[in-house]
Amino acid sequence: MKFPKIPLNYGTIAGLVNFIIFIAIYYSGKNPLGSYSYIGIWVPIVVIYWGIKHHRDKELNGYIDYIKALGTGMLISLVSASLFGILVYSFGTFIAHDVVDRQMTEVMEQIDEMQNSINQMKDMGNSSLAESLQQFYNKAADELEKHPENFTLGSFVWGDFQTKLYGGFFVSLIIGLILKKKEPLFNQ
Repeated sequence: MKFPKIPLNYGTIAGLVNFIIFIAIYYSGKNPLGSYSYIGIWVPIVVIYWGIKHHRDKELNGYIDYIKALGTGMLISLVSASLFGILVYSFGTFIAHDVVDRQMTEVMEQIDEMQNSINQMKDMGNSSLAESLQQFYNKAADELEKHPENFTLGSFVWGDFQTKLYGGFFVSLIIGLILKKKEPLFNQ
């Protein structure tokens, strides 16, 4: 079975563009696995749109049903997320050994901010919400402290892969609806 050319080409483009953004974030001194990673959120949206549109207009004579559009978008997402994951894992393993440290620093800062917010809630008299958040905070802090082996480059890349794949599915659902175009009965 031959892998479809459109998803392979467009998925490769999306994966490479996201990796270039990742590299730019890394070399700017920021954490490319954390909150700055959302800078590239537009890439799969644009590439999935153009990939499905190209498939419809150039290979399917201007017509595509919803399922084919969704499938094309999902394959683009799969290729993009896979390539990005491989590149990031390789980069973090062989070149940028501090990528995980940057991510862990950001996570610890977020946990500290959460504790400060909980303390402010307690001071303002909102103790029931503060109590619930305190339990969540304690769980997160305990997990970090007791199981640092769970926070590896592989686990962060796997989580990012899943996020990109699920996000690509959601985007494909919407773009498939926008770009679907049924062939008129007299053409069939």
